[in-house]
Amino acid sequence: MKKLFILFGLVLLLTYQLFPQIPQYRVTMTQADYELLYTRSIWSDDRLPSPFYSNDSLWNKALIRFKGHSTRYYSKKSYRLRFAADQLFYGLGDVNFNSMYTDKSFLREKLAWDIYSDLGAVAPFCYHANFKINSETKGLFAFIDKIDRYFLINRGFTLGNLYEANDDYYSATLRIETDSLLKLYYKKEVGSKTDYSDLTQMITTINTVHDSLFANTVVQLFDTSSILNWFVVNTLTMMGDSYNKNYSLFNDTTRQSQNWIFIPWDYDLSWGRSGDYSKPFPASLLNDGFAYSFAPLTGPPNVLKDRWMANPQLKEKFRIHLKNTLDNIFTESRIHRRIDSLAALIQNDVAADPQKWGTVQDFYEHVEALKYYVTARRNYLYKTFINPPSGIYNIATLKITQTNVPYDFITYDGRTIATMWFQSFSGLDSVTIYTYPDSTPPFVNNPADQRYIKRFIKIIPHPSLAVYNAKLQFMYKDYSATQREVGTGVQDERLLKAHLYNGTSWERLPTEVNSFANTITIENITQAQSGYTKFISAMMYETYTQKWFKQPNFFWQRLYDVNFKDYQTGFAIGEHGTFLKTTNGGANWTEKQIGFNGHFFKFTMPSENNFFAVGEFGALYKSTDNGDVWKKIAIPTTINLRSIWMDSFLNGFVVGDRGFTASTTDSAKTWNVQILDSTKNLKDIASFEDGRKIIIGGGGYILFTNLYGKEFRVINSPTKASLQSVKIFNNTTIWIAGDSGTVISSTDGGSTWQNISVPVNAKLNDLHVISENSVFVVGDNGKIFYTNNGGVNWYSQYSADSHDLLAVAFIDSTYGITVGNDGTVLKTTEPGTLNGNKPPVANIPSEYKLYQNYPNPFNPTTIIEYDIPVQTKVVMKVYNILGQEVATLVNEEIMAGRHKVTFDGSSAFGGLSSGVSSKGGYASGVYFYRITTGNGFSQTKKLLLLR
Repeated sequence: MKKLFILFGLVLLLTYQLFPQIPQYRVTMTQADYELLYTRSIWSDDRLPSPFYSNDSLWNKALIRFKGHSTRYYSKKSYRLRFAADQLFYGLGDVNFNSMYTDKSFLREKLAWDIYSDLGAVAPFCYHANFKINSETKGLFAFIDKIDRYFLINRGFTLGNLYEANDDYYSATLRIETDSLLKLYYKKEVGSKTDYSDLTQMITTINTVHDSLFANTVVQLFDTSSILNWFVVNTLTMMGDSYNKNYSLFNDTTRQSQNWIFIPWDYDLSWGRSGDYSKPFPASLLNDGFAYSFAPLTGPPNVLKDRWMANPQLKEKFRIHLKNTLDNIFTESRIHRRIDSLAALIQNDVAADPQKWGTVQDFYEHVEALKYYVTARRNYLYKTFINPPSGIYNIATLKITQTNVPYDFITYDGRTIATMWFQSFSGLDSVTIYTYPDSTPPFVNNPADQRYIKRFIKIIPHPSLAVYNAKLQFMYKDYSATQREVGTGVQDERLLKAHLYNGTSWERLPTEVNSFANTITIENITQAQSGYTKFISAMMYETYTQKWFKQPNFFWQRLYDVNFKDYQTGFAIGEHGTFLKTTNGGANWTEKQIGFNGHFFKFTMPSENNFFAVGEFGALYKSTDNGDVWKKIAIPTTINLRSIWMDSFLNGFVVGDRGFTASTTDSAKTWNVQILDSTKNLKDIASFEDGRKIIIGGGGYILFTNLYGKEFRVINSPTKASLQSVKIFNNTTIWIAGDSGTVISSTDGGSTWQNISVPVNAKLNDLHVISENSVFVVGDNGKIFYTNNGGVNWYSQYSADSHDLLAVAFIDSTYGITVGNDGTVLKTTEPGTLNGNKPPVANIPSEYKLYQNYPNPFNPTTIIEYDIPVQTKVVMKVYNILGQEVATLVNEEIMAGRHKVTFDGSSAFGGLSSGVSSKGGYASGVYFYRITTGNGFSQTKKLLLLR
């Protein structure tokens, strides 16, 4: 084993000497092979030729394919490179470029393998690397060597049987199986592909040996350090799904005993992250839930794990090894420094990654969340597993003796309910913190709105007259869609602010929110905010006037384009051949597949039921049945097509990368192709009423065509920014949006231009022109801006969402939809906000609301108004002071909008809507009216009848 570890250390040392910074790797393929890699089935494991370059060295026999189980669905693929036996890559046969797509920190995989290295374990080595194919940047990856024959040779082992727990079946649980199933669940990497006799014998032994002999048997069969390291790292990182997949078993027959060695792999869904299995796969893995309190060895059944933990002697071995690791390796000082160092190394490459799931802000939040996880996980494990649990639930008391050190308040179940750092104190002996989980904060305004976290705390200093000044941090629960304390009225947790209930009202406190770690940090708390009658929670601003609301769905794809043909029927298009359709104004969407798993960027609806869509690798598809069935249309290119225009006579124009243009006059049967400036990627096209076109692209490229689209005129552009979207209004006004907040316009058909950039340094991806002077633009990081005066002033629109927004469409001046990354769909039904002032209520409300009746008190009639944003079943009833129903005012399907109903206190019928019932006449007194909708909204208000 000593020789093995020395060799393994030399491999790592060689890696870091070769690549002290992030290395750059590139693959060069023929264009045909490159297109085939992306257009064939994503599940194909056939390897394609891919000469590989590193530091100007060439491996010309390399082969490439996609790898992984879930990442093949996402826009950023993972890759496996295979090198020829006579041209190994620094002794490696196969290497993996893991996309880390589901991990916004880009760090979890690397951190896990570093811990294995600290433990001296047999495990892959890992470092960050940038990767290109045919000069196209694919982003930042984790470079990891594959567990195969070369893995064993490089670590000084004599070759022996090596089995990989197959992650296609999730059934490698070490239970006794038939030969056929065993060969499915464990892939033979090294050794005879048909001989599984040693694995069968080992599995049979650990399943059948008597409990009294199990510990001695395990010690004879297995390298116990490899088992303990596997258990410990899984426990530290909360990696629960590696007990039925994602490990290898090596039989080292050179040993007299302990010849079976566990070798782990795959640690992206860890360090506080887990899947949200209330969502369909693969959206389930794109979960921003966060937790640190899973019990050790939580996860699927595994015979070795389960019998090990059932044996007191073996369980104690595990406890001791875990404690030593917590004491010496998984420490805050050690891991925090490593996280900071790695984050500093990769931050620029993360920002430049074109295919990352999250934003740069997400990256920094995840980095801080990882550090919080280390602290909270250590506290949890020490409190619940290393030491006997103590204390009580939801209350913790600590004696305060020092300044500028963290005091973690931990309850009986190991949860850190708060952390305090005392800058100063006088006369203070100890502090008690009470937490109230899953609870509505007391005395909160409009509790039905749920614009708050369902948790609050109170701080009790001892003695009560003590004086102190401290920083406070507390955490709320947000594991998954079904396990969270985030109120339904909170769309973006970054908009939360800490509030103190001071005994009479809520007051806002300076706050820092980490929406992934789910922590609220208050820089300054004193004894004035303490006491039994004072509470601290987090909630939204009372004055926050949100205008765009996220429409819930389970989609994970980037949505690149959206359009509506009426108030109810709309469509969106995006990654993985996705075509979405809504028939209720965007509240719900059904998914169709176009038939090609690449990205689709634009679609057009030239006539009823007819669609054309364009995308990667020359993809051009047509549907004649409202998007249900699609047919591929031949066009002579494999260049990425970015935008399409078609008229009702099926004259058309397509633009794409590398200056590609093509026009048709015969319903897309034939195309006239022209390549303009091949250094420019053309992004969008718009048409004047007389048939002339305007085309935009990279580097501020703007050109016009003549009537027939066959002659082109490049204009002197007012910007060098890459342009993304162009719209024409009234045949003369042109608006264009692009990178770095660029917006330019022309009011004379393009003869003159003015640069009226939006005050934000973000990429603007699309715009919609409401009128000559009223425009909405959307862009990266959830940015939405509106102008009503031709761009003289721009007003940020509250969206409460930080996803990149890629397209926007309006049906009228108030009814809009924008779509973007991670299946994001936002909707508004109000006109643009100016200076934060609340605009007049639009015809279609943005939210459910029940208004106070007027007049009130009343005799004998009163009017009740209510808002319904979408068509739904509405029931409104009146109750007396005893809670008895006395009238039904509404009981029917109601269209979206603001509605009125009259309650007549003198009438035997009590209302004017259909479906009214009556309990008789009404006496003077207090009554209550309640509205309930089919979408789950419910609200009650009081009215007073005086007769």
